[in-house]
Amino acid sequence: MTDVFLSFRKERRAHAERLAATLEAHGYETFWDRERSAAPGPPDQTEANPELSQIVIVLWCSASVHSKSVRSEASHAKSRGTLIEVYLEWVEPPPGFEAAQGLALKNWSGEPESEGVYSLLYAIAERLGNRRRSPNGIRLLSRAPPLAPAGPLQLNEQERADLQTAPELITAQGRAVRSEACWALIEKSLTVRDYLDFLEAFPGAPEASNAQRHLRQLEDWSGVDQASPRDISEFLDDPSRGAGLFTHLDSHARSVLRRSGIARLTLAQELADDERARAEAEDRALKALEARLGREGVRAVLAALDGKPASERVFPVRLPALARWPKPRMVVIPPGRFLMGAASAESGAAEAEFPQHEVVISYAFALGQHTVTFAEWDAARDSGAELPNLADNGWGRNRRPVINVSWEGATAYIAWLNERFGLSGKYDAFRLPSEAEWEYACRAGTVTAFHFGETITSKQANYNGHQAYGDGHKGAYHEKTVPVGAYPANEFGLHDMHGNVWEWCADPWHYNYAGAPEDGSVWEGDHSPRVLRGGSWVNNPVNLRSAARNRVITSSQGIINGFRLARTV
Repeated sequence: MTDVFLSFRKERRAHAERLAATLEAHGYETFWDRERSAAPGPPDQTEANPELSQIVIVLWCSASVHSKSVRSEASHAKSRGTLIEVYLEWVEPPPGFEAAQGLALKNWSGEPESEGVYSLLYAIAERLGNRRRSPNGIRLLSRAPPLAPAGPLQLNEQERADLQTAPELITAQGRAVRSEACWALIEKSLTVRDYLDFLEAFPGAPEASNAQRHLRQLEDWSGVDQASPRDISEFLDDPSRGAGLFTHLDSHARSVLRRSGIARLTLAQELADDERARAEAEDRALKALEARLGREGVRAVLAALDGKPASERVFPVRLPALARWPKPRMVVIPPGRFLMGAASAESGAAEAEFPQHEVVISYAFALGQHTVTFAEWDAARDSGAELPNLADNGWGRNRRPVINVSWEGATAYIAWLNERFGLSGKYDAFRLPSEAEWEYACRAGTVTAFHFGETITSKQANYNGHQAYGDGHKGAYHEKTVPVGAYPANEFGLHDMHGNVWEWCADPWHYNYAGAPEDGSVWEGDHSPRVLRGGSWVNNPVNLRSAARNRVITSSQGIINGFRLARTV
């Protein structure tokens, strides 16, 4: 794309050629059609197309105002906002154009440094918004680079007669440059550089004092915080200024003041609107959460997100329609990160527990405070749930953990629960925890072998206490399950994460953690066995470690297997 396209009639070919040379000398890439004929026609699609230039300069004369091709090029440029009109003669412009909007090069003899040419150069620089190529108006008028001497223009008799009566042409080569012409170009300027150049070019000119005044005021203005209505008002009302601001700066500063005040009011209104919208969105979210979890569930979620103690993060699972429903309790687990798997130096660690890797749980979720009990299972069956009648092995039911439950049985119970709550197929339905969620909840911020520390005792969990781990001591062995909640909870408020029954997880079995997800999600796979965690009443303490893993086929029912509910909140 060129900078400038010259549109003209062949009768003014000499003017176009000389003007193109002048523009090129000032750094503007200029296209003019050296082969332009008098025949009208639309522009072609080559580089002669004015639409491929940033500015189109139309040279109006008695011939071009009647030229279809020139008028077409001018109309296209005007619609695109790229048109600059130059009048080479005193002619009436075509319909849709106004002489008052054009620049005069009437009686121009091709002199490269006339006022008209410099006004045109200044207009080009202003239009392109790029003074890197073309200096500002002052430099153009005072120190424009000289061009190589050019031959005389081929003028007709009328043009020669016009030139004989034309006013003196102004150049920077041997003729006086009128400072008033320069001042007329910049007296409304808000650019410091313009006044510096003027004072350098015309240090003793009558306009120099005004230039110095404008310069000082612009320098003062540059130090004003234009986002502060108070600072702008103080600048406008500064009593030390005497004569006041020059008109254009005063108008500009007051305009900025208005915009700044409006912007502040608008910002305040937007902030108020944003605050209302945020409050309304939070209210809607809380109502939706309450509809899903109940008022107690909402309090528990907010407590978890606020870092409140585990005792404030507990809420009941209510089913008013079931008379014997025991209202099991869930605990909201806050987001966090942890190292999953065993440390390399951990005693009793198995290959399946490596490599240890960081997992980020970026969401809150709820986990049963205890494993599912026989009381819950039997209430479901009494309500008509198609669940097997699981044996309790003669140890008792009620608050003892359900046993002899397969993975398939656990998921069937969860399906019944979701149906009763209307959660089937929803993202916040009840479910089994992922293996990563289970270990994160079990550790509750610890990195030791057990959430109790580096060892465990039979006063902390139900397991084969005849065996010890590490520096621990031997203890009691009950040889059966005990009621849930009989032992201390971890820091998340969860009971029996070590011992009593193995707990089913949602994940298929993988032989190690190579390639395991790091976001807490279920690690899907094609393997039939599913993961169990936590150890049971029959196991040695090494199998109760936070990192310990087990696997069983999904149909397996055993007196050591149970499960715990999870739910996304």
